[in-house]
Amino acid sequence: MLRHVVPVLGALTLYVAAPAQEIAKGLYLDGWVDTIFTVVDTPNALPDTTTQAYPYNTESISTDFSASASLKVGYTVAERVKAKMNLWFRNDGSKLDMREAFIAVDLGNNMSWTIGKFINHLGWISAEPTGLFRVNGSTIGYGAFYGANDPLGTGLGYTDAEGNFGATAYVTNGYYNAKDGDNVTSVDNGSIKPKNDLGLGLDLTAYFGADKASNVNLEFAYDANGSNPNMRTNGRYGYKYQVGLNTTVKPGGKAGALTLGAELIYVTTQYADVNNNYGAPFSKQVNGNQGGALAMANYVLPNMDKWPMSVTGMYQRIEPALDSDSGSTWNAFGNDLKDGKPYYSNTKSASNELSLALLTNPLGDTDFGLNFEIAHAFKDGGANDPAVYPVGVDDPANGVTTVAIEAIAVIP
Repeated sequence: MLRHVVPVLGALTLYVAAPAQEIAKGLYLDGWVDTIFTVVDTPNALPDTTTQAYPYNTESISTDFSASASLKVGYTVAERVKAKMNLWFRNDGSKLDMREAFIAVDLGNNMSWTIGKFINHLGWISAEPTGLFRVNGSTIGYGAFYGANDPLGTGLGYTDAEGNFGATAYVTNGYYNAKDGDNVTSVDNGSIKPKNDLGLGLDLTAYFGADKASNVNLEFAYDANGSNPNMRTNGRYGYKYQVGLNTTVKPGGKAGALTLGAELIYVTTQYADVNNNYGAPFSKQVNGNQGGALAMANYVLPNMDKWPMSVTGMYQRIEPALDSDSGSTWNAFGNDLKDGKPYYSNTKSASNELSLALLTNPLGDTDFGLNFEIAHAFKDGGANDPAVYPVGVDDPANGVTTVAIEAIAVIP
């Protein structure tokens, strides 16, 4: 699919983006159906003895069909008040997921106020498949940098009249604890969030270039209760903060054939020094520092009017989380417990992914896409390095190759 860049939420804009079809006065409908066939090759796969019965399955090739859908409803309540709901239907245990339910108010003077639940403003990669330049957002778990939930909270935004700059300040339940995205009470709701532990965010975006189609975006998020739930300290988790810088560049403007994207992320997570002080209460705190990066180029092939096509190349990298106290490595994305305790590696190996995607519109428009992707995930370290595995990587020396075919339809 020849996708378009999803507008950066430099401001949770005072205008709820109007979905495509007005089904009644002021009532709009939008959505998509996304289906994917995936083949994963994991050479010399190791058996999962925790979930498999003997004899263990060590076949390196696995296949999978998946499907999901989204239904979005937008409503103009009044000239300056709009509302939006976005429901995702997943064919898994969660089934129905309310990704968005918010009200946006135009305060005048280029100011806006938004309250409710909204898709996380963090990160360059779109949460919606219609905003991706490839089939999968990542095969190494890069999206974990973008938080564990769609925030519940409020945002105060500003966009200058010329469209050169946008900014939004956020106050939310939190970014990195999945339960903070649910309707729960503020006292020990399963996320162990004290009354005053909130998430704070800031999103700054500057637009430039031809048609102001290019932008640079600076993001910040702080969660006072955002680290791993298995690392509680005195009844609460540690803090987590993140700084991200990303850019989208379209040298030829909105209609240009070339789109470039890049992102740098830095995350610090406070956790208990479990090497020497496992148990509660913990007497010592240390920080886990981690970084991520991506680079992308998408090019629309010329003279393909009857069957539009574009090609995307992307590189992603996840640096291991380094213990600032000991210099050891741990997995910051939540899968960091082994035998009840966090595990460490003496090496500092990063996860990498190279992907190539072909996006096509066989019907000649953007309402239907038939897309293809091949991605290879690998690590800097050797096969015995347990630090920061890409998803499903049992033999990081050989890496994991993923081939995906996607058919996606958009409500016109």
